[in-house]
This record gives sequence, structure tokens and C-alpha cells, in this order.
Amino acid sequence: MLERARAGQTRPVAGLVPELTRLIERLKDPAPAVRPSALDTAQTLRRIRDLPSRRLRRRLRTLAGVLVTAVAVGMSYQAWRIRQEADRGAREAEASRQVAAFLVRLFEVSDPGESRGNSVTARELLDKAVLDIEGRLQEQPAVKAALLHAMAKVYTNLGLHERALALAGQSLALRRSITPPDPAGEGEGLVLLALVHHRLGHFEQAEPLYRQGLAGLERALGPESIDLARALDSFGVHLQARGRFAEAEPLHLRALALLERAQGPVHPDVAAALTSLSNLKLSMGRLEEAAALERRAIAIQEATLAPDHPELATSLNNLATVEYELARYEEAERLLRRVVAIEEKVRGPEHEDLAVALNNLASAAENLGRFSEAEAAYRRAVRILEKSLGLWHPTLGPILGNLAHVLRSLGRYDEAEAFFERSLEVEERAQGPAHANVGLALHALALLHRDLGHAALAEENELRAAELVEKGLGETQALAAVLMGLGDAHALAGHLREAEAVYRRSLSLHERILGPRHPDVAEVLWRLGALLQRTGRKEEGRGLLERALDLGGPVPADRRWAPPDERRRATVLLLLDREAEARPIVERVFATGYRARPFLALCREHGLAP
Repeated sequence: MLERARAGQTRPVAGLVPELTRLIERLKDPAPAVRPSALDTAQTLRRIRDLPSRRLRRRLRTLAGVLVTAVAVGMSYQAWRIRQEADRGAREAEASRQVAAFLVRLFEVSDPGESRGNSVTARELLDKAVLDIEGRLQEQPAVKAALLHAMAKVYTNLGLHERALALAGQSLALRRSITPPDPAGEGEGLVLLALVHHRLGHFEQAEPLYRQGLAGLERALGPESIDLARALDSFGVHLQARGRFAEAEPLHLRALALLERAQGPVHPDVAAALTSLSNLKLSMGRLEEAAALERRAIAIQEATLAPDHPELATSLNNLATVEYELARYEEAERLLRRVVAIEEKVRGPEHEDLAVALNNLASAAENLGRFSEAEAAYRRAVRILEKSLGLWHPTLGPILGNLAHVLRSLGRYDEAEAFFERSLEVEERAQGPAHANVGLALHALALLHRDLGHAALAEENELRAAELVEKGLGETQALAAVLMGLGDAHALAGHLREAEAVYRRSLSLHERILGPRHPDVAEVLWRLGALLQRTGRKEEGRGLLERALDLGGPVPADRRWAPPDERRRATVLLLLDREAEARPIVERVFATGYRARPFLALCREHGLAP
């Protein structure tokens, strides 16, 4: 902080009158000669203090000139204008009085005489405010609309989206009834209503509201508006959730550029836009770009926000997700524990954002071999989401699938199958039968069918999964993973030529997206190598297995091993008939409780099963 101050790298001044902004910028200048003296500062402040009265005198002089001219052309129009200004001033004064009275009534509940000594939560204040406002402010629709809008935002931030939906709808209806019209307020209301529909999983209702709101904001406020930038970013997040990455990217880029021009490069709004863009890059498999954007966002937030701010938690969570995708599970876990602590402190124990953080922490624990801990965290996340969002919200689908995956790893296939099937049903209800997320749920279910030896069912589901994911997401890391599963299903069904072709395409995608030395590349290599050995091409297959072993490498002595890396290494060693080297690794893997059938069967073939 001191280094930034010495270099004059301070936060820009915003929202003040120009005279005061200029004074503060001079006072912040690192060069002593530029900074005003105490006397200069005092005189400037007096001038700024007197600005309203000086401006009023200028306005009165101008008005006098106008009135003299009006004598010649007829005084009726000017008299009407004066009455309009007087009416507007009276309305604004009455609005201020109404808001002040509303706030006094609202906070009376915290008076010991009213609350009977009980503590009062923000939620209780908010509920009281809603009841209080319903029968009031009938003559001040603009004030009432603004208050309802603000309360709707608070409710949706608390995860109470059904309540927010009703208030946002009331606010928008009031704003549309106001004369003269308020196009900026209507645009703002449309965007909020779209956001609430999005949070509830009503994607079809959200999109047209976003488009109407964005158009209204741009007409009313111009193309450089900060409010427009925030709305563009929100709509981009909506398109991300629907898998429409190519449409989302230009929205995020435009929002980021607008905010940087308006707020400067070190501002929380800029950090939020960077986080949205990072999340998009992550979804597209562009991991290094995602990490760079997220680190930049975190640097801004740590300089401008409190250490437990929810926006910082969001960015930490995103960076942890990138670390997870890069198989750096311990670093991901460290970041995610901080995220869970922030979310639980700030949002409470039943908020959807806490559920998402718990899901991510569980994934890191799972990949560190702590399956019981992962199962407990996944189950808690599911309970939170079922209570806060209902049984069929789209956020629930992937977490149900993750819980099923842990159960599958533990060999509890009956329980796993029920959760995989429910995950698929959630995705189909929320997204429709042709969505990419449905494809990913089908892929997860197909892996279980593969483990159980149900070749035809696994092959059918993987084919459909590949079709949906490629159509919805394109040639991404998600498609590469699904193609690897499809290769497994083809191989299990005895369709070896089809399996080889699909494995080779998956390998090409993995190498292009993740780089040729990523651990996931080794996953495809050993599968393809085993398949080639099975078809009699022993030397070619062995070469691929050796390459897979080289990519995995031994676990460094200065860090804990990760079970996925160890399972992969043990698998390749057994396929190369190097049982002695595989034995200690296999023992460590089984010590975690891992019992997935393909790995278990391979170990039994080599006499290493528990």
C-alpha cells in the first residue's frame, strides 16, 4: 500500500462535484510542489461550500433575462414553466420527506421498546419494510418503485429469489406507470427482473427481459454508461450458463472496456467484470487466460475491498477452480477453505453461494483422496440448494452428479446410480432435452454403466452426450472428456476401430486445449495404448503407455500425492506388467477407500486387489 501511495497509484475520485474532485486529485499528487497549501485548500473549500448559493444567483439572473424577453412574446409559456419547476421541487421535497419517514418507521423495530430486547436481523428489517410500504407512497410511484427495486436486490442477494421476483415485478410495473416516462428506470428494472428469473432457472423468461433492458438503458443513458456496462456483464453471465460462450465473450469484453474507461483500472466494478470474463475463459478451456484475469481481479479487490467481501470470495473461488483444472488440488483447497469461510460468515449457513463453495471444496477433497469429507460436503451443498432453490433448480444438477461420482469411486453403485439419474432429470427439466449440460449428465451416467459392464447402454448415452456437448459447447475440454468416455464405451462393446478413432480425436483436443504434457493427456494415452495392445499392435501401444507414464512422472517428495495421479500411474504400470513398482501405489490408493470397478478389476488381474 505504501509503495502504491509513493507512486501516486490511488483510487480515482468519483461521484463528487468537479471542483471537489480537482481539489482532491491535487491533494493526492505525490509531488509536494503540486499540492495546495493549507490556506489554498481552505479557500477552495469555502468556494465549493458556497457553490449552491452562487449557482442559484446565476440561475436567478438568467431567469430575470428570460422573463424580460417573455414580456414581448407572451408570458403564459414561461409562467407554465415556472409552475412546472415549482411542482417538481415540491415533489422532490415530498419524496425526501416520505423516504425519511419510511426509514424512521423501518428502524423503529430495532428500538428496545419495540423489539422487547430481542436482536433484530437484517432479514427481519427487510420483511418489515415490505409490509410497511405496501399501503404507502401511492402518490409517489417513483419513490415507491425505487424502494421496491432496492429491496428486491437485497432479497436476491440473500438467495430469496421468489420474494425478489414479486418485488422486482411490482417495481417495474410502477416505473412503467409513471408520467413522464422514466426509460432509464424501466431499463434498470427489466435487467433486475431478468437477473432474478436467471437465478430461479427461468432462462427462457430471462433472456428477452435482458435484451429489452439493455436496449432501454443504452437509449436512455448512452453507450458509455456504467449501468449499461453492469447489465452487459450480467447478460454475459446468463449466456455463459446456457453454454453460449461465443455470444457471451463480446458482452464481457465491452463491459470491461466501459468500466475501465469510466472507473479507472483499479476499481471493484472492473474486478467483477474481470471475474466474469475469467469464468468464461475457464468454461471454454482457456485455463491460463482465466488464471491471469482472475489474479488481476483479486489484486484489485484486495486493494479496494474488505478481506471478507463476497466479490473477493467469488474471485478466489474462480482461481481455485482453475488450479483444480490444472491438477493443483492442494492450492485449490487452500483457496476454497478461505472462500467457504467468507461465504458462511457473510451470507449465512443456507445460502446458495455457500453451497457452490462447498461443492468446489468437496471436489478438491475428493481429488486428494478424502472421500468421506467430500461426500459430507456434497451432501450439505445439496441440502442447502434444495432448501433455498427447490428440488429442480439447474445449479443442483452438477452437484448431484458430483456426489454420485464420489459414491461410484467408493464402489457404492446403487446409491450412485440414483443420484446420477436425478442429476440428469434436473438438467432436462431446467435446460431442456437438447442442452449441453444434459449431455454432460448423460456422460456421467454412462461412466457408471461402463463400470457395471452395461456396454450397449453406456455406448448409447455417450453417443448422445457427445452430440449434445459438441453442438452446445464446441471443441472444448468438456467435449474431449466426453469423447474419452465414448471411446471407453466403444471398446467395452467390442467396436475397436470406432474406439481408436474417438480416442485419437480426444487426444488431439486434450493436447490442443491443455498442452501436450497435461495429466489429462496421459489419461487418453494409456487408454489408446491399451486398445492398440488389445488389437495386436504391441509395440505401438507400449510406446503410448511409456509416454503416459512419463507425463505422470513420480510424485515429488516435497508435496502430498494426489490420488488421480497415483491411480493413473498404477494403471499404466500394471498395463506394462510392472507389478512391483505398482504395488505401493495401489496400496495407497486402496487406503483412501477407492473401489471403482475397472481399477479394482485390473488390480485383481495382477494379484494386487485388497
